[in-house]
Amino acid sequence: WAYTVGLSPHGLPELVVTGLPVLEAGRLLDSAADHVVRVCLPSPGERFTVSGRLLEVVRVARPWAHLLVSARLYGEGIAALQ
Repeated sequence: WAYTVGLSPHGLPELVVTGLPVLEAGRLLDSAADHVVRVCLPSPGERFTVSGRLLEVVRVARPWAHLLVSARLYGEGIAALQ
């Protein structure tokens, strides 16, 4: 898996992607983060297209258990969407 670090201080959830090679995951996360910052924050269950991929948003139940760098920097109260 791969995830963002740095959206939390802006009041946004961190983003997580699974099942992709690391470089492709990084590019997708960059595009998804840009979408979240510039366009809108999607809700869990919502589908949207980024970089030619159809994504479905899922809330991460315990992001602090998986996003260790973000949790260490911003605390266990972080939110995340996959």
